[in-house]
Amino acid sequence: MDDDKIESLASSFYAVEYNSHSWNSAPEIIKDEFRLYARSAIELFSSETKAFNDEGIFHQSSLTNKKMHLH
Repeated sequence: MDDDKIESLASSFYAVEYNSHSWNSAPEIIKDEFRLYARSAIELFSSETKAFNDEGIFHQSSLTNKKMHLH
């Protein structure tokens, strides 16, 4: 995964949650939590887009047994 994309998405999630408080001054443990959320979101989005064939038809079976774990 692209670290720049993860960092950008994580800081965006953080801004929404904390009303745009500075990402740069956030504790590293909080940043790590939001990076986890970002990675999970990117992974989920990637798996969702792979669930469509070339004609744009959704294959629900491709999502069977996929779980997203956020702590």
